[in-house]
Amino acid sequence: DKESENLSDQEIKSKENEIAQKEQILENEKEEVKQEEVVQKERLDAVQQEREQVAKDENTLIDQQAKADLTANTSMVPFLIINNNNSDYMGRIALINTKTGKIEKSSSINTVRGRRYYFLDRNLLIVSGIDKAPQSVRLMFLNSETLEVISQGNYDVFSDSDILINGKDIYAVVRENDTWYVGRFNTNLKLQSRSDNEVLSYTPLQLNNGILYAQLTSGKVVPMNPDTLKGIGN
Repeated sequence: DKESENLSDQEIKSKENEIAQKEQILENEKEEVKQEEVVQKERLDAVQQEREQVAKDENTLIDQQAKADLTANTSMVPFLIINNNNSDYMGRIALINTKTGKIEKSSSINTVRGRRYYFLDRNLLIVSGIDKAPQSVRLMFLNSETLEVISQGNYDVFSDSDILINGKDIYAVVRENDTWYVGRFNTNLKLQSRSDNEVLSYTPLQLNNGILYAQLTSGKVVPMNPDTLKGIGN
């Protein structure tokens, strides 16, 4: 009986060792899976970052090509002329003769905000208007040759809003019920999505690794899905 009991103990120990070995194998497999997931995530992040860089490069090339075409074809370059006779320093877009500096043509729009315009689809994207009812500040597209208004946004925009262009998406700070949010527009300047989070009107808009960042009124920086503008990790 004692020998039988000893054999039973040995069998138990053997089983315990066997179970321990299997558990160790499982732990090793789990660790390998985790490492593979990390590698996969790094690959996806790298691909996303490359896509963003390609989009930025494409926008830069389009911008440079549009400016080059305009200058080559007409010997004129667009320039934002600021009216320094008003406290808001609004301006108008003008076509400047590249040889003489003479203003050859000016936009009828004289309430351009900020200090720059943006080339998109060979048109000029601007923020323009007066933030005083019944007037409003909106995104606008001007024809780069005639300087006539092609289209106007359907949402109020902060007069000094940062503008971020990513491919065919245009991001700006928009107003709803006297509160500021991040808005995403298409190239028809129609609002496609709006953030849930209230943001600082002067917030920079930054896209990195497929995530959009903006500053809240509290000072916190919130990461958002660039399509839905829903907060991530809230």
